[in-house]
Amino acid sequence: VHDNVHDVHDNVHDNVHDNAHVISIQDDTTKIINAIKINPEISLNELAKYMGKSKKTVQRAIKGSGQVIRIGGEKGGYWKIVKKTDE
Repeated sequence: VHDNVHDVHDNVHDNVHDNAHVISIQDDTTKIINAIKINPEISLNELAKYMGKSKKTVQRAIKGSGQVIRIGGEKGGYWKIVKKTDE
């Protein structure tokens, strides 16, 4: 019985952690999109600073969202929000 309770606890913990991670990614994506709506020319470094995340984390969130693309280069370019398509 003790092992079963332990297994249930571990499963609940894992599910809560996984769900929290998904919510965190969604929150990050929402923050990124809102910042881009305000200033499409915001730099990746400025986004990272605004979010309190690393540049790499913001890059992953942008790539994973499928909703944001970069037009032009780091200097002189801008972000474009694209409609997310179901694959």
